[in-house]
Amino acid sequence: MSNLKTLSDNGVKIVMGTDTGPPARFQGYFEHQELALMVVSGMTPLQVIQSATSNAADYLGLENIGAIKKGNWADFLILNANPLEDISNTKKLNSVYIAGNKVPAKQ
Repeated sequence: MSNLKTLSDNGVKIVMGTDTGPPARFQGYFEHQELALMVVSGMTPLQVIQSATSNAADYLGLENIGAIKKGNWADFLILNANPLEDISNTKKLNSVYIAGNKVPAKQ
């Protein structure tokens, strides 16, 4: 964790990644844990969110994703609380949009 903080403080672009997918590693759950641990390590919530979005897209050489701006592919979440105040607010989901289209709420 101290290495993550040192790298981040020295301008190294951090990219979030976790080993979800194999048995007992549930997608979504462990990503939220990793986000929280990155904040505990000393990164700001904004840096952590960027590590999972725009930094990840940049690292993979993907264009038109990773940031909300004109011309980009727009998958995004609307939250009920500000994740910049508390990274655990990323769990307070209001709605989901894929390709700019709202995903219907589960009935």
